[in-house]
Amino acid sequence: MGIMGGRMKNLIGFSTGAITDNISLEEKIKSLQELEIEAIEMSCLRDIELLELFSIAPKIDLSTFKYVSFHLPSKFDIVNKNNLFNLVTHLIRDVYFKKFNYDFNLVYHHDINIDYEILKTYSKYLLIENLDIRKERTFNNQGFDDVLFDLPKSHFCLDTAHLISMRIWTNSKYDVKNNKENIITDLKRHIYSSRLKQIHVSNMDFKNVKHTPLSDEIEEIYSETLNEPIIKKRNIPLILETPLEFKYINKEIEYLRYMIE
Repeated sequence: MGIMGGRMKNLIGFSTGAITDNISLEEKIKSLQELEIEAIEMSCLRDIELLELFSIAPKIDLSTFKYVSFHLPSKFDIVNKNNLFNLVTHLIRDVYFKKFNYDFNLVYHHDINIDYEILKTYSKYLLIENLDIRKERTFNNQGFDDVLFDLPKSHFCLDTAHLISMRIWTNSKYDVKNNKENIITDLKRHIYSSRLKQIHVSNMDFKNVKHTPLSDEIEEIYSETLNEPIIKKRNIPLILETPLEFKYINKEIEYLRYMIE
């Protein structure tokens, strides 16, 4: 664990899917290594991106990262979703993690409805992510809770912006300012879950439900939640999903540290 001024510091990383430069996945990984980023989420939101992971596997050294996760696809064009885990398990366990000693962390959108028996087989590797307001099954109803209950070996990935999007719809409009207290309470409740293993951090264009860079709109909320001691104690990684060009990533990480440390 890192130390800042004699204190433990948060483990902060970045998702390759949030890097907006028109470069390859391999270049994105190497760019984050150049910045000495400590944690990485390798994003494959489209199944075709798995092919790129296969192609670069022999050339990629992940040993510089303290934490690695893989975001599974939520859009399927070439892979049968019920065959997804056979493919991913071979790719990650036998190709990537055979070389490096990491936990096996698969971030999963629980609305893609993969066969339950398949999920059960791989549940100990899953970080089930809460979904945004567009999705049918979220923290706001029984869907997400049912998934966690049915897969007791799984963990979850808390997407802070997704959770906020579910809590700010009041009087037929999005209102962050007047819902801050409820948002902070809800975030803290999930942060202290024993099954939490990763946190996605960003702001959001709530009208269009798109991730955006951090801003003062969200600063008070994150300052009062993402500084909870349990996050440092358990070394839970904060993975930024803020769409940015490579040259702005360090500044974004510094801004998050300013908010929480």
